[in-house]
Amino acid sequence: MADKKRTLSNMEISLFCSQVHMMLSSGLALYEGVEALMRSYHGTESEAIFSRLSEEVSRTGLLSEAFKSDASWPKYLIEMTRVGETTGGLEEIMKNLASHYEREDRIRQAVKNAVIYPIVLGSMVFVIVCVMLLMVLPMFRSVLGSMGVSITQAGSGMINVGVALGWAVLVLVGLAIMLAVGAVILMKTPARKCVSCFLMKVFLPAKRIAKQLDASRIATVLSMTFSGGFAMDEGIRLSCGVTSDENTSMQLKRMEEAMLEGKSFADAMADTGLYDPIYIGMIRTGVEVGKIDSVLSKVASEYQAQAENSISSLVLIIEPTLVALLAIVVGAMLLSIMLPMAGVLVGIF
Repeated sequence: MADKKRTLSNMEISLFCSQVHMMLSSGLALYEGVEALMRSYHGTESEAIFSRLSEEVSRTGLLSEAFKSDASWPKYLIEMTRVGETTGGLEEIMKNLASHYEREDRIRQAVKNAVIYPIVLGSMVFVIVCVMLLMVLPMFRSVLGSMGVSITQAGSGMINVGVALGWAVLVLVGLAIMLAVGAVILMKTPARKCVSCFLMKVFLPAKRIAKQLDASRIATVLSMTFSGGFAMDEGIRLSCGVTSDENTSMQLKRMEEAMLEGKSFADAMADTGLYDPIYIGMIRTGVEVGKIDSVLSKVASEYQAQAENSISSLVLIIEPTLVALLAIVVGAMLLSIMLPMAGVLVGIF
């Protein structure tokens, strides 16, 4: 029962789609290829998933129906496979899906690194400040007490300032770490979309990155549906399943309504506000010359690159900020210790 709940990673799905594409391009029957794949996964965690897949493909003859019978496969993969089977372009769809899920895996890794690195660095700041507050300062007070000297009022005030600053940073960093860890955990639950919407409202860089990712994913879906011979409204409907929030989905629905009223595809897409004018111009040209699928694929790659650059820039900003915060707090606490101690030593000698 445990493996029925297991879901495949984006990279595993990409590899599977690539293998199916190679099998179909070589003329191998689908059920034979899936059965061969099942044997190659013998002894792995995914063996049960591919065993069920092979049984369903042999029974129904349709890959989309086999996917639908198992919750391990994502809805988008099922829909796109159905598109490929309906239009007779399953081989090309599988090739495009392999690229799509490889791209999704790179995005996921970039986001994962953007979250984990600041959490680790913040945890180091938390531990260092804890050591200063709970071990170094009490030890300093104990040393002075054993020497039989008292700290001046000014020195005591400086130490109190250092302690207050340390506790303030400790609380802020601790809360930030808890919120970040909580968000990471919730992103793996059904509440993922609610968390994403909240983050986009309170954290502007997250909103910009989500918009770029949505633009990339929507362009990818539209490119694949158009290359598969499906109508534009079908592509827009499928695009709603890959967006990060309800607002973007509503924009796509309004885009579909605008097209039904006679608006051109490029103009309706421009109204969504997801794409910059330069890319709208490319899309308009693509429609005119009949190369809309390849143009949308290029646009998707551009927006993915923008999203990855935005994530990297965010990490580059967070890192020096946390290091500077650590340097300021530790420096202030050390000064609050050393200056009073220097005053005491001057008084003794």
